[in-house]
Amino acid sequence: MSPDRPRGTPSRADYLRTWSSLHGEVPTTGLVGWWLTFTYALARPLAVLRISPHLVTILGLDVAALAWPLAATGPAGRLFAALAVVASGVIDNLDGALAVLTRRVTRWGYVLDSLCDRLADACYGAALWAAGAPGGVCLAAVGLSWLQEYARARAGATGMTRIGGVTVAERPTRVLITAMFLVGAGLFPQRGSIWVWLGAFAWLAVGAIGLLQTLVILHRELTEPGERHLPVLSADAEDPDGTVDIRENGRTPSRDPVRGRDPAGDRDPVPGRRRPPRRGPST
Repeated sequence: MSPDRPRGTPSRADYLRTWSSLHGEVPTTGLVGWWLTFTYALARPLAVLRISPHLVTILGLDVAALAWPLAATGPAGRLFAALAVVASGVIDNLDGALAVLTRRVTRWGYVLDSLCDRLADACYGAALWAAGAPGGVCLAAVGLSWLQEYARARAGATGMTRIGGVTVAERPTRVLITAMFLVGAGLFPQRGSIWVWLGAFAWLAVGAIGLLQTLVILHRELTEPGERHLPVLSADAEDPDGTVDIRENGRTPSRDPVRGRDPAGDRDPVPGRRRPPRRGPST
């Protein structure tokens, strides 16, 4: 064990390996590896203190929410809003790293983190709007980011486990665009409205490209040879248990879904043939 690593804390290599497996075997090299190493260094002291990852997730959303009112208070407020956006982005990575380091990766944590990320995206768009950007453009930009993540979520529900690729509109890009143009609006107040307008339209353009990239990636991953098809009922589908109603395909079920027999009682499912009468219990 490394002398500078707290006892019981996974090593950096273990963390990178676990992170990659949780994100569809994404390579942890280059800029991604550098960022994960930075996040690991920040999360390690929190892991020693056994801080809850859920608490960090909520904290990240709270910090993101501060950007909205700060951006409406003038040039200095826009600078503080940019700082809040960057801080929330860093905290957003901390909760996942902390969950891995404390071995508390849960399905509920995944859902909570995704929900808070979408709300934080809305706060970023609201900050640009509060600083003077057109509301419709901000709303459309946030909507595109939500659509991108929703498409991925639906692909995951079909059984897709790999991310397949990284687009130009990932969350760090949204954080960077929002913070950069808020800083410009704060440093150059005479043209502050131009800066936030450019920021909103930049997010919109990048979001459109990112959504298109995501759909192309998902189409490739979900239609590759040997894909697993979802079960779909057809007009000729058989129903051995008599429990599925396929009348939506224009047919009446041949058996009662409750009793497992012909709904007409004595009529045989084969047309033109009568079923023998049932005999009562012997006495």
